[in-house]
Amino acid sequence: MTKLWQKSRPKGQAPRAEEIDLQQLNISSPTIIFLSGIFTTDNKPQNALDGIAEIENLIEGHSGIRQAPKIYALTHKNLRNIFNVVAYNAHPDHAYSKAAEKISKAVILPLVLDDKKQPLPEEKAAQNLCHVTLVGYSAGTVFGQEMFNAALKQMTQAGYAENKARDLLGEVVLISMATVSRPMREHGRFTTIYLAATNDIAVRLKERIWNPLRRIFRKATEELVIRPLSQTSLLITAAVHSKMWHWHQTPDGTTQKKDITPLLPRWMRIRSHHEMPHYTSADHDHSPFARIVLTSLVNALNRVGKMDVRHLLAPPDHDTTPENTLYKNRIHGAFLKAA
Repeated sequence: MTKLWQKSRPKGQAPRAEEIDLQQLNISSPTIIFLSGIFTTDNKPQNALDGIAEIENLIEGHSGIRQAPKIYALTHKNLRNIFNVVAYNAHPDHAYSKAAEKISKAVILPLVLDDKKQPLPEEKAAQNLCHVTLVGYSAGTVFGQEMFNAALKQMTQAGYAENKARDLLGEVVLISMATVSRPMREHGRFTTIYLAATNDIAVRLKERIWNPLRRIFRKATEELVIRPLSQTSLLITAAVHSKMWHWHQTPDGTTQKKDITPLLPRWMRIRSHHEMPHYTSADHDHSPFARIVLTSLVNALNRVGKMDVRHLLAPPDHDTTPENTLYKNRIHGAFLKAA
């Protein structure tokens, strides 16, 4: 069925996942929609709650966020979503699932159409779409691309010219982690940052089948490299570390050692390098991707108009801490390596 969930906090009870009535969904302020992996299914709402917690923990206490966002998480009907991944990768220019069509209709269309289902003035539609930030992980990165394909078709059917619809959809930001879609075929879409670890087992398996990044991966080093793919997209690659813990900073400024739950059973003795914290960690000693997702998310939430995709990576100028200086130098060097 595919559902959207939010965190509910009943008085005196533990937080729980509450399903959103898509007919009542109203996006009018900064909103994050977490597009999860294939194991986050409708019958496991706790997984959706965990996904929301991942995003909350990432941005918790960050002083640079102007307005606290609403956060929703997606769940998939069942594990057959993997077939949608295959179908999309075979036809990335136009393929989308019924689930993506449903979510796009609930999330995107109300922001670009009036009460009579006619196109809004472009300035108003752009302002509305600017509230939407998608964070995709693993199979969720394909779902984000399916949403674009579905929204583009829905908007053109409603009366938008295709070039105008594409331009407007660029107002939406997609942060794509452990990317298993096809970045080389996804130009002129949402404003997108792709993160793909060169030793991520799922990413590499997809490359063996579809081959879109094989040439890039063949030249890849363990270091961070940022390659512009189009005016709306950047591909960021690096090898992530094998250690299954990282340092996590709490809102009070202290740091805690945080374990990473392995995707594959320990008895397999295989490190997948596909776990989400490898991509979201702010620990410079743990991951070459450190602070990229956090910085991009903060900039996306604070935007008031369409962003240059490079500006999503820009750290705050007023931050002179050693961590921020290290981040700035690493980002600058990563662009130079791709030149």
